[in-house]
Amino acid sequence: MVMDNDREAIQLALCCCSEAEDQARKKLIRIPDTAHIEYMEISEGLLPQALADPRIEVQEGPFDWSFDAGGNLF
Repeated sequence: MVMDNDREAIQLALCCCSEAEDQARKKLIRIPDTAHIEYMEISEGLLPQALADPRIEVQEGPFDWSFDAGGNLF
């Protein structure tokens, strides 16, 4: 399925996950691309696991993703 923009693609993906209705259980990871996974953004649902893992350094707290006027991620 092809969506018009990033926002619609993410919304559709979340509609397909029963756990996505519960904000605390929603688990998303955003990476630049598969060649660069040393830095990633994670959802709040993954934050407890990240904080408990000594191999992971959490560099900042939660924030909302920014979308442009066309609905694509910055």
